[in-house]
Amino acid sequence: MNRKVPTIPTLALALAILLSLPATALQATAMQQDATPTPTPAEEAPAEAPPTLATAAAVTDLSNQFGRTITTARKNTFIIDSAPPLGHPAEEMNPVEAMLASLATCGLVIYEAAAKEMDIPLTAASVTVQGDFDARGLAGTAEVNPRVQEFRAHLTLEGPDDDQAAALLEQWSLRCPIYTTLIKSAPIIVTTNDEEMGGPSAEGLTTATISASLSNQPGRTIVNVRDNYLIVDSVPPLGGPNLEVNPLDLLLAAQGSCGAVIMEKAAIDNDIALDGVTGTVQVDFDPRGLTDSTINPAVQAMRVSWEIGTETDEEAQFLVDEWLSRCPIYNTLVRTTDIEVSHKLMGEGTALLDVSFAYDIAADELRAELAPLTEQFAATDGLVWKLWAIDEENSRFSGKLLFADGKTMQAFLDGELAATLMAHPALSDFEATPYAVMAAESRQTRGPIR
Repeated sequence: MNRKVPTIPTLALALAILLSLPATALQATAMQQDATPTPTPAEEAPAEAPPTLATAAAVTDLSNQFGRTITTARKNTFIIDSAPPLGHPAEEMNPVEAMLASLATCGLVIYEAAAKEMDIPLTAASVTVQGDFDARGLAGTAEVNPRVQEFRAHLTLEGPDDDQAAALLEQWSLRCPIYTTLIKSAPIIVTTNDEEMGGPSAEGLTTATISASLSNQPGRTIVNVRDNYLIVDSVPPLGGPNLEVNPLDLLLAAQGSCGAVIMEKAAIDNDIALDGVTGTVQVDFDPRGLTDSTINPAVQAMRVSWEIGTETDEEAQFLVDEWLSRCPIYNTLVRTTDIEVSHKLMGEGTALLDVSFAYDIAADELRAELAPLTEQFAATDGLVWKLWAIDEENSRFSGKLLFADGKTMQAFLDGELAATLMAHPALSDFEATPYAVMAAESRQTRGPIR
């Protein structure tokens, strides 16, 4: 729902001034120096090419059915259900199973592509993947970490001999973004053909299991989760069609759906009115690693942003905290990479601040007076853009400042820089008018509002 931004104190006006001044944000770069002497030019190795990162994204919404989420990744939409520890039916694939399926299908398409590249006969391949976690942490009945503690994968291969199977496994371990990410969080124990699949890794843990196999179409796999079937495609670098969901889509969906169903259950258990949850998950990785085993394709950064349909931000923050502490996916992935988390109330759009004030010094002198503060204003959280104008004839300065939301606008106005402006002896007659701006997307369709 759209909300009006609370009336802004006259501080806002002052704020606008600083904001209106041109400023360039400074970026600090960490420097690291080796203990070894600097080599002469003849000894210097060629500079390593910087990573070429790609970003993958998926959006997950709670549906109108308890315990069910709908994820959209690229142009594909699919259902992920909650799990029994949360009191949900778990008719479709659940978030932990989605994470296991991402590992399984990534492995299969790497095996298929690498076998072709290495002239290894591979006429059929299937895999069973398991993950052990403490379901008490997911249910919130014990203060234990719900992360996956061990992954196990058993491959059944037709065609390769033992040495060839080992060579294909090495390619999986080097070229799969899912494998190279998850291996940082827990062991991945791989067995092949007649080797026995072990597990569980410890007593008292819950084991999730999925299976997948290559189809008769290159670059396409079929996942089986409790007799629910899903097609998962490979991606273009591996020669796959990438028409259906791909392995990375599943990993992102696992993160988003896990958060959504935990928030839904926590809201019910704590009598919090919840009008919906939408999570957007993004990851950065180097896709060159899919075809070049010397480049690590692991996820290098993850961002999760939530729109939460509660009445207050305090309630929304409580639900986010429940996700952070109880989700097996988050607590597994946070061991592998930095995860940036943000949230806002659902329907809360950007906020516009219209400000004006009088000054009693020359305009150039005013700029000089305020210039020392411009770097701090440039780094203001949530400031999207600003416009400003000086009416020298009437000695008034005005500006329009757009913030990401009302919360960041208010935080800006309540901050130290605003107080500094208000105390400036050359400024007076402040006027400020805040506006709540309609959300950029429809709550019903999630499409852009034109």
